[in-house]
Amino acid sequence: MTQLFIEDLFPTKIYHCNIEINNNAMIKKLYEMQKTEASLQNSMRLGWHSPTTLHTLPEFYVLCSFILNLSKAIDNFYISNMWGNILPKYGYNVAHTHPNSAYSGVYYLKKPENSGNLVLMDPRPGHVAEYKYGGDVTTVIEGAQGKLVMFPNWLEHRVEQNLSEEDRIAVSFNLGKSHG
Repeated sequence: MTQLFIEDLFPTKIYHCNIEINNNAMIKKLYEMQKTEASLQNSMRLGWHSPTTLHTLPEFYVLCSFILNLSKAIDNFYISNMWGNILPKYGYNVAHTHPNSAYSGVYYLKKPENSGNLVLMDPRPGHVAEYKYGGDVTTVIEGAQGKLVMFPNWLEHRVEQNLSEEDRIAVSFNLGKSHG
């Protein structure tokens, strides 16, 4: 009898978990910064994007420690940058990637119902043909307060529109590979 072998080629690994830390100080700090700092203009539409240095602030120390500890399951990383996003009603992020890093991620500080989820795009070039014939070319990662998601920096992604009356608040970050 002929034996059929199965091999997974070119898998894309997504890491996620729920962590229990107090988000209040981080949320307070982001709202304070929003009052004095202009929003950076990247992939976000109709929201506020903080400076990319949150990993240097004491309010984010515990979160950074969790990220660095959990990322050891992937490789030896350092946090190259970290920023906060406040998405009010109708805010969203267009499809984008994160160049100049190895992995990227998001941590949800506040995630009301119907406030938009992370949408990952199929990275294979042939996915366009799949879509044409009714195939699914995206995966929705349901966000929740306290959820941490990490993925390869080259994986194209977007954030759905916030249809909630409340702000959706998340911290995003990039990880660089440590050498040595």
